[in-house]
Amino acid sequence: MINIFVSIELNKIKFLNKYNDLFKKYNINFHSSLKDCHIVLFFYNLGKPTIIRQEILNHFYINTNIKYDCLNEEKCIEYLIEKLNKKVIIYFRSDSSVIRHSINELIKKYKDILFVMRDYILKEQKIFLTSSNNHFKYLIHKYFENKEGNQRNINKIFNLLNKYFCYTFPYFDYVGYGFSELNNEIKNHNKLYDIFFVKNYRENTLNCLLRKKTLKFLLNFNNKHNNKFNICWKPCTKEEYNSRLLQSKICISTWGIGESLRDDYFCVLNNIICLKIDTSFTKDFYGLFKKDKLFYTYNIDFSNFESKLLELLERYHHYQKINKKNIKSFFNKYTLDYHVKVLSNKINEEVKNYSNNK
Repeated sequence: MINIFVSIELNKIKFLNKYNDLFKKYNINFHSSLKDCHIVLFFYNLGKPTIIRQEILNHFYINTNIKYDCLNEEKCIEYLIEKLNKKVIIYFRSDSSVIRHSINELIKKYKDILFVMRDYILKEQKIFLTSSNNHFKYLIHKYFENKEGNQRNINKIFNLLNKYFCYTFPYFDYVGYGFSELNNEIKNHNKLYDIFFVKNYRENTLNCLLRKKTLKFLLNFNNKHNNKFNICWKPCTKEEYNSRLLQSKICISTWGIGESLRDDYFCVLNNIICLKIDTSFTKDFYGLFKKDKLFYTYNIDFSNFESKLLELLERYHHYQKINKKNIKSFFNKYTLDYHVKVLSNKINEEVKNYSNNK
């Protein structure tokens, strides 16, 4: 049995805690103590330091009074390898466009890092232009901010793919991405709105700039069509938010702090057509960001925004049927057992590779 110690409280990650018996069929046990484990699954950059397990903190100091203590988390990974002789799997919570040089250096330094899991990964192993180590922020700057004469420090960073594995935990609402349920039973809701685009606007940020540009294009689009479409765009309470989204035919999905929004997953679960800004430079576990697959996409410069949106509106019932069929196929594939099998096979494969390469 491959015993794996999970670095955060197990009750915060239902998938590994509740379904441990499913993993045991693949010779994997996540209900292990640090002392008895072969491998540590280390949750990195979660922003929830209070859920780090005491067995980790007994060995190594991580400041649980600040949201992110990445430097000490990285030193803790080194400690686990060098002092406790553990192999490590890292779950790196981050948007795909963030390239973290320090994690890449750890990968190069330690063969004992079996692999690094990320929900989203930049597809290509190459040099990317970035703003604040982030490629999609550079794209916003390039298309919108730079045209207004605003300058930023733009850096070139190499995107390493070696040892990265694209995977998303289901049922991980507490700190993760992904689906809170895996259910292809699609519910029908009365549609009061044609289009939904309700966003927070964090002033003086790049995502705020993009969101304001999106709203401007959306309202101009409706104006050209004599305001015949009912758009939900004004601020509302959290309670009203999901209710109004359910009552909408189409959701416009742009970028926030990262490329993925919870709206994306909510739309899939509730058969809401999602028109998303082109995010195909990113790989995600579910393939949501492939062009015009489960989501429909528009170009970042908005050059085809109006034509795509109008097509979806004018042929809404046609696309809704296609969407419903695609969603059913999606959940028939991405079952609980599928998630368990994919992760288990990866762990067993990397453990075997490690043994063979000693």
